[in-house]
Amino acid sequence: MIKKKHMNKEIGLVLSSGGARGAAQIGVIKALEKQDYKIKSLSGSSIGSIILGMYARGELLEFEKWITSFTEDEIVNMLGFTLKKNGILKVDGFFEILNEKFPDKNIEDLKIPCAIVATDIINNESVVFNKGSLYKAIRASISIPSLIIPVYYNDTILVDGGVLEPIPINALPYSDILDVYVINLYAKEEGKSIIKEQIKDVSDTKQEKKSRRYKAFINQIENFLSRANIRNILDYITNPATSIDNIGYLNLLNTSTSAMVERIANLTIQAYKPDIVIDIPKDICKTLDFGNIKELINFGEQRTYETLEKLKSNKTKGLND
Repeated sequence: MIKKKHMNKEIGLVLSSGGARGAAQIGVIKALEKQDYKIKSLSGSSIGSIILGMYARGELLEFEKWITSFTEDEIVNMLGFTLKKNGILKVDGFFEILNEKFPDKNIEDLKIPCAIVATDIINNESVVFNKGSLYKAIRASISIPSLIIPVYYNDTILVDGGVLEPIPINALPYSDILDVYVINLYAKEEGKSIIKEQIKDVSDTKQEKKSRRYKAFINQIENFLSRANIRNILDYITNPATSIDNIGYLNLLNTSTSAMVERIANLTIQAYKPDIVIDIPKDICKTLDFGNIKELINFGEQRTYETLEKLKSNKTKGLND
């Protein structure tokens, strides 16, 4: 299908699932806007649905300031630990506070056409939300299996959109007439050293405070669950297995799931062949490592500039050949 090419850089943008590293997508959007791109439609799964929603509201910068203002203690209070058999995080507190700061809206009333994707695990299919409550759609889309309690919806159960569509290109409105830009949070390049390089200037005092807060965070979990063997429980659940010595039940489950999701993401890009892919390293941070949001946003912005510059360079080279 031949697309219309827009002189004013009108694009459709697809935001990925990917946990905390999804914060880099805020930086991507900021860079695109600074380069005069006009985002005319959006689709997203999981963390991508949150950023998609705030941008389509016209309040992404306000959301960025808000989300980067929290301390570790405040994050603990928002997560809401529970002993439910289908998850250990309720996240109700987060949505209550979010709704106070940014009151819920219907998706159809947002400034940009949007599609938010969740996964129906009873019928093994994706569910695309393009109308109704924004926050109810996001709540379903971020429900990471075994970690965040799923959503019961229309006699079925919804979990994270990234289970079936980590990069929901197929759901993007007007993809037939817009250039499709994809943010890929599953790139296989080395990312850990990049974030470490960006945060190495943090003072020892600040690092010490963060360490104390993290220990307090773990202590709260231990006190709540009253078990002795769950130190670093979130890391244990969300970290991939790296050797035969650290493969436990949940660790093995997470590693297997991550491998499948990554494979689906790569196959999606190959199948739909978007016009531009902005790659973010898959190992740039842990799934729930929200302590480096500012650095992740900065990285996403810089990576976008690099991608656009490479695109421009390739076009110039093509004209000269």
